[in-house]
Amino acid sequence: MRHLVIICDGMSDSPMPEIGGLTPLAAADTPAMDSMAREGLCGMVATIPEGYEAGSDVANTAILGYNLSMSFDGRGPLEVAASGYDMLPTDLALRCNLITLSPDGRIADFDGGSLSSSETRAINAAINPQGMRLLPGADFRHNILIHHGSSQIICTPPHQCLQRSATELLPRALTSEGESTADCIHRLFEISTHILNDHRALWAWGAGHRPNLPPLLSLHPSLHSAAVISGVSLIRGLGRLAGMKIISAVGATGNTNTNYSAKAEAAIEALNHHDLIYLHIEAPDEASHRGDYRLKIKAIEEIDRCVVAAVLNHLQTNHIRDVRVALLPDHPTITASRCHGDAPVPLAVWQCGIVPDGVDCYTEEACQAGSLGLIEAHDFIPTLLKML
Repeated sequence: MRHLVIICDGMSDSPMPEIGGLTPLAAADTPAMDSMAREGLCGMVATIPEGYEAGSDVANTAILGYNLSMSFDGRGPLEVAASGYDMLPTDLALRCNLITLSPDGRIADFDGGSLSSSETRAINAAINPQGMRLLPGADFRHNILIHHGSSQIICTPPHQCLQRSATELLPRALTSEGESTADCIHRLFEISTHILNDHRALWAWGAGHRPNLPPLLSLHPSLHSAAVISGVSLIRGLGRLAGMKIISAVGATGNTNTNYSAKAEAAIEALNHHDLIYLHIEAPDEASHRGDYRLKIKAIEEIDRCVVAAVLNHLQTNHIRDVRVALLPDHPTITASRCHGDAPVPLAVWQCGIVPDGVDCYTEEACQAGSLGLIEAHDFIPTLLKML
C-alpha cells in the first residue's frame, strides 16, 4: 500500500460574517475535496499537542509521528537543515523575516520583499564579527545563526504582532543565560534598519538548537521509503532531518503564486518510487496571514482543482487501488486575526473501494461526524498505515 498525505497549510479557519458565517473552506467550491469526504472516511486530527504553540513547525513534526518533547527544539533549526548546513551543537538557529516597518516604528508587514546579494553581504560583514551569520533564503524567509547562542529567550513571530511597536516586541531573555543572545538579536535588528532601505528590517524568531530526529522509517517500520514535496524550507528541512527524499516541483514558491499542478505531477510520479509522499502546500496559510479571505478561498479552490482533482482522476482513470490519499490542514490559520489556531483540523481519507462513512462534504463541521473520530497527531500516520 502506498500513501499520499496532502497537507494544506492553515486551510481550516473560523466562521466569518463576511461570507455568511462560513469558513473560507466551507465557502470555497471544492468538488474534489467533497468527493474525497463523500467516498471515503473522515474525522479530525489534533495537530497541536497540549503545551505547544500553534505553528507549522510543531504541527508537521507531530503529524509525522515524532515525540515533541524529545525531537523538537524550534522552527529555526528545521529551516536551516533545508539549506544543507550542518549545525554545530552550540549553534542557535532562528527564522528571520524581512519585515516592513511603518514610519512610527510599528510592524506593518511580515513580508518585506527580498534581500539583494549586496544587502546580504553588507549585513554579514556587520554581524559576523559579533558571532552571527545570516543564511539568505527565498523571498522574505531567511535564517540567522548565533554561535554559542542560548534558547532562553522569548521571540514573537511577526505575523502575530502586526501594527504593534517593533522595539517593544524584540526578544527578551528568560534567564540570565539568554541575555547575551537577546542582545545579539537587538543588534541585528538595529544593524538591519541602518543597512536596508524602505523601512525594512530583519526580525528573528523561532529559536532552537539542532534537534534529535530519528529516521522516519524507524518510527514506522512498515514503510520502506518516504519523500516530501514542499516549497518552504521548514518542511524540506524537517524532511531532510527525518531522512526523507526531498523532491522539487517546478514553480513551487511556498506562496499563493505557486505551481499547484507541478506539485500534483511530482506527487503522482513519486508514488512510483515511494510508499509515503508528504505533499505540503503553503498557500492558504499565506492568504490568512494577509487577512485576505478572498485570496484564501481562491487558494483552496486552486488546490482542489489542480491537486486533489488531478490526483483522484489519475488514480481512478488508471484503476489504481493500492494508493490511500489523506487530506488535512496542519493547523487552522484564522484570517480575521491573521494568527494560527490550535483547534483540531478536518481529515478525509480516500481509497478506491473504501466503504464511506456518510460524511457528505469536506468542511471543519462536517468532518466532526466522521467515523475516524478525533485522532492525536502522533497517531495519525499509524492510523493511516493500519486502516483497512
